[in-house]
Amino acid sequence: MEVVINDVSLCFQKEKPILKHVNAKIDSQEFVSMIGKSGSGKTSLLKMIAGLMRPTEGEIEIGGEKVDSPRDEVTYVFQKPVLLEWRTLLENVLLPYELQGHVQEEQLSRAKEILDLVGLSQDMDKYPHECSGGMLSRVALARALITEPKILLMDEPFAALDALTKEQMQHELERLSQQFKPTTIFITHDIQEAVLLSDRVFVLGERPARIVAEYAIPFDRPRHHELKFEPQFTQLVRELYQEIERGSAR
Repeated sequence: MEVVINDVSLCFQKEKPILKHVNAKIDSQEFVSMIGKSGSGKTSLLKMIAGLMRPTEGEIEIGGEKVDSPRDEVTYVFQKPVLLEWRTLLENVLLPYELQGHVQEEQLSRAKEILDLVGLSQDMDKYPHECSGGMLSRVALARALITEPKILLMDEPFAALDALTKEQMQHELERLSQQFKPTTIFITHDIQEAVLLSDRVFVLGERPARIVAEYAIPFDRPRHHELKFEPQFTQLVRELYQEIERGSAR
């Protein structure tokens, strides 16, 4: 499902504008990352796409319809896994179905299947306090994908993980995004992560932020972590880093 950002600006009262004249088009099933320095409005933009905030000016469209409230086909993954401590991993994954008012044998089987896809079939009866950070991130990803959303919004979901676990989760997301094929908008401060995962990368400048650059990522899928050591990859990471620095000066 296509996402179109039309001349969007955001300003809170008595504050410097956060976003100004942001324009972008994300194609159906495309994986796009947004990078930029802290405070550049990336999370605010994601929340407006989710219908959790409204732009001061301009509009956002999903599938040709204006966004003015949260929509069922959009799933939002926060920076930290938001799990209920008194529920097992399986029960946490089932939560979207419960909120829709129905959990039957078909939904239970689907939840077990997706937990198996993220490597947690042996841990579904555990509680969050019994799990590592990587396991919790896998649960959050499983819960996000269980209803097969058309739009997947991810706000630095791996930022708190150690380097090895983060690498594992990047691999899982790359694999599952190719399987489920949602339109994915991913926020990160990690330039390597953005290049590894994305079809395109948007660079936001500083406040009032706009998209100052757009990079198409040329690597074929599936992608492997050895890609990070290839000269073309490291050169692209360097260019994006320099673009962020130039954007800060604009």
